[in-house]
Amino acid sequence: MRIPVSGMSCQACATTIQGAISKLPGAREVHVNFALKQLSYEGLETDLVISKLQELGYDSPRIQEASPFQIKEATKLSHEEGITAFRRFILAFVLGFPEFLIGMGLWPHGFYHWPPVMDAILASVVVIFAGFDIHKRTFMQLKNGNVNMDTLVTLGSGAGLLKAFVLLARGSMMPGFEVASTIIVFILFGRYLEAISRKKTFSASSQLYLALQRSVSRIIGEREEQVSGLELKVGDHIRLKPGEVSPVDGIVVEGKALIGDQTLTGEIKPKSIEKGSKIISGSTIIDSSIVILVKNAGEKSFLGQLIIELEQAQARPAPIQGIADKVTSFFVPGVILFACLAAVVQFLVRGATPEFSLNVFLSVVLTACPCALGLAIPTALVAGLGASAQWGILFREPKALEACGGITEIFFDKTGTLTEGRPQLEKIEVASRQTENELLTYAAALNRYTTHPLGRALTDAAFGKKIFALPPVENLKIKPGEGVEGDVKGQRVALLRCKDKGEEEGTSSELWVEGEVRGRFIFRDALLPETPEILRLLKSKGLACHVLTGDSITSVRQLGLDKMVESVRAGLSPQDKEFVVRASREKNPNGVAFIGDGINDTLALTRATVGIAIANGAPAALAAGAVSLTHGIKDLPRVFFFAKKVSRQLKFNLFWALGYNVVMLPFAASGDIPPMFSSLAMAMSSVSVVLGSVWLGFSLRKGTGYLFG
Repeated sequence: MRIPVSGMSCQACATTIQGAISKLPGAREVHVNFALKQLSYEGLETDLVISKLQELGYDSPRIQEASPFQIKEATKLSHEEGITAFRRFILAFVLGFPEFLIGMGLWPHGFYHWPPVMDAILASVVVIFAGFDIHKRTFMQLKNGNVNMDTLVTLGSGAGLLKAFVLLARGSMMPGFEVASTIIVFILFGRYLEAISRKKTFSASSQLYLALQRSVSRIIGEREEQVSGLELKVGDHIRLKPGEVSPVDGIVVEGKALIGDQTLTGEIKPKSIEKGSKIISGSTIIDSSIVILVKNAGEKSFLGQLIIELEQAQARPAPIQGIADKVTSFFVPGVILFACLAAVVQFLVRGATPEFSLNVFLSVVLTACPCALGLAIPTALVAGLGASAQWGILFREPKALEACGGITEIFFDKTGTLTEGRPQLEKIEVASRQTENELLTYAAALNRYTTHPLGRALTDAAFGKKIFALPPVENLKIKPGEGVEGDVKGQRVALLRCKDKGEEEGTSSELWVEGEVRGRFIFRDALLPETPEILRLLKSKGLACHVLTGDSITSVRQLGLDKMVESVRAGLSPQDKEFVVRASREKNPNGVAFIGDGINDTLALTRATVGIAIANGAPAALAAGAVSLTHGIKDLPRVFFFAKKVSRQLKFNLFWALGYNVVMLPFAASGDIPPMFSSLAMAMSSVSVVLGSVWLGFSLRKGTGYLFG
């Protein structure tokens, strides 16, 4: 279960919530994503979770209707928080900005004279009312024995206000109320910028969701009605017109048209479909109206599954997030202690005045707020995962995104990965008294319910010869990487992969009946048009490429693959592939990737540092892969380029967030930075981290330099 959480202001808030929810009886898999303002958990009742959140000083909007998609609630919460942040900032700015100008000596001399009591009133309104939510959460946290960024802001603004009142009571004409009010103004300004910037980090999910709920024409008898794509059910008929995006998966039952995958890639790549063709959600109709029968809708559709998996991936923490979490867990208490020590040293050792020592305390507290540290990892991660999804690249785990950035060795399956995956039956060799049609009937019957490319080639060949009456098969058994067997007409029949039979032959299989070879089928497959260029490009960037295949070495040589890669290993079983990948991973500290699409690739996909599955392959392979490619290997260079870019941004954000505090704290402790500028610098450091992540997402969505730059 995942629910939105309102009121979080920093990573320390997320850490506090995660710790508290994890302690509830039955809690499992609890994680809080500060960037998405989202809590995920298992084993708990939602009412209990929300009650605990409210006890901690946070809340979660009540979800009016159950939905498998969280982006709608996340977007709504983000919008509401943005409006609230803007209103509070405007209130603080209108009342606090004149004080800032006076304090800086920028107010026109003689234009207006502010009595100190007016300063006191305006500053009190700004600190107490504009900053009310901040102080409320501070006291709620203290009540539960926790401290966070709000604690630092409350300490800073409260101490500044108290100091000004003390000086006012002593008769000072410039008590410094602008310090307290300006702190709140800058903090609220930074949070407003964070709110509007954070919305862009998960804009990919929003765009995909919009495509899923777009209005289309549903056909009911002789009439048509406009309905949201989310209202469609399996069995409905809808009409799609030029320019419309299909919100469902289905089969064309009327018409012929060109379609493109513009929603997923931003580029229209035309493909012709006609009656009987399949169409997936997210496809854009280009030139003609068609009618389709809905097969999958909503969360069951291709686009729906993509959104759900993207949301789940974005909600999971990256391994590097652990560094930030460990730092923030002790950072705030450490900052308060350091600020107290700095103020005491200034007062007792250096003989500073109480006012100056208090200013040092305020500067240290405000400079060190860990907002940027909390935003550093999740914002870059969400931006990278979202941009990748728009290109049809789905990272199911953040750790896969990090790992891809260091990969130096790639292993490829051949059939369906580097080739078209639609081998054609070229010839049949008869080894007994049976005819070619009889052999083909047996083979097609065995493969009628399999998804293997060679099986499809056999059934296509049988139908091409008008062999439609296939006998039933009992005790069917699929042997991944070897073949298939079963009982046909009372006889045990097996179709098994052949060993290499000679240079002139391609991929081949033998048909066995009751332990006797009755014939042999020879297949041909063709390379994908993009395969040579993709392999050349990957090699030019220092990635070692290898082919692991269950086919014969002859089939590999006929395609010329042996000249495009560093090595080829043929005639491998699934266990052989797994052994090769595992052995290479043990030798390669940078990690290895395996790319495949079949059931026989499942072991290797799980054994590799990163398993990359072709989305239209076998479901088992897709489930085993940590990354899936909607459009096949043509987007493989983007996988590694995106991973490198995101990894660099993750490290830069973390370095900036930590480096900012390391550099600024000594200046704050020395008293060289006034408190109001400390609050501004802190706010801008957080905003810079978010904007950097937003720019990362923008550049990746545009695909700029995807060929490794």
